[in-house]
Amino acid sequence: MPEPTQDLEREAAARREDVETIPVVVETVRVEKRVVETGRAVIHKTVSERDEVVNALLARHDVTVERVPVDRVVTELPVPRQEGDTWVVPVFEERLVIEKQLVLKEELRIRTQTRHEAVQQTVRLRQEHVDIETVDRRGDGETKA
Repeated sequence: MPEPTQDLEREAAARREDVETIPVVVETVRVEKRVVETGRAVIHKTVSERDEVVNALLARHDVTVERVPVDRVVTELPVPRQEGDTWVVPVFEERLVIEKQLVLKEELRIRTQTRHEAVQQTVRLRQEHVDIETVDRRGDGETKA
């Protein structure tokens, strides 16, 4: 009968022959960035002008002053007043007599009239236009946007 130590040696030798070494590989990555010109753009800007007629309604106030003689003695000062579209403004003077009297000498009648007048005015308006032209970096073609 074989000895137990011999069996152990045979098994160890058989195990040595069956063992394979498998290498373990690790991959790593390194990322780099760089600027690469892929093309260029040329921008053309133009300004166009056009004349346009603008209509507007303007208000104009014409004022006339009418002097109305009154020449009346009054005891108190009348205040300016409005009668329709006319303002009545009293004008006073003092006269020397044995006593002083307040005499309403005249009234100013100020009338305001509003006229509307349609006018046309020509104005120049400007407008900008932009064209963008892209140029391929290799120079083998152009495109317009």
